[in-house]
Amino acid sequence: MAEAPEMTRGAAGPQFEVPPAILPSLAEVSGAVAVDLARREISEVASYVQEQHFSVKVLCFCVGIGLFVCSALGLLSVFFLVLSPIQYLLSAYNLLFALVIMTMGGKPQWFEGRRLNAQLRLLSAAPVLASRSGLAAFYFYVGSLNLFMLPEVLFWRVAYLSVGVALCTAGIVVLVHDFRLSSMKAAVSPVGPEA
Repeated sequence: MAEAPEMTRGAAGPQFEVPPAILPSLAEVSGAVAVDLARREISEVASYVQEQHFSVKVLCFCVGIGLFVCSALGLLSVFFLVLSPIQYLLSAYNLLFALVIMTMGGKPQWFEGRRLNAQLRLLSAAPVLASRSGLAAFYFYVGSLNLFMLPEVLFWRVAYLSVGVALCTAGIVVLVHDFRLSSMKAAVSPVGPEA
């Protein structure tokens, strides 16, 4: 049976003398608590960093607005419908893609408390957009679609090329950010069977 530690009164208040026999188990428990606390802090930081960088969100939101405006104007143009129905169809798809980009770029607080929470409904319908790599792939898809959508009119060609380049750039930035975060996690996480 282990002895109870003796209590002495010191300058800093009550102090306990710990028997040397229980020091190794006390150190083991303290180490386990410290590792658990560190893991919780890392996961909290990782979930905070899981959010995209502010500048990327602003870029994507602005590009989404630009894509929405270009697509809406393209849908209003009767010439696209008559002369190039495929351009008209791509404008309709781009309008939907722009709504998705703006919804994903918006703050979750903008959608909370609404009867139709567009962000939650979008993520439940397309859960791949919840990951950064999935969102980057979506940006690449819409960007490449706009890069190769080459209307005859110079204004539309420049507009869609600009949107395509901006979305592909946003996709690259999101992937680089994801790679840096995963390499940072790998450098910090402990190696071992309990990891």
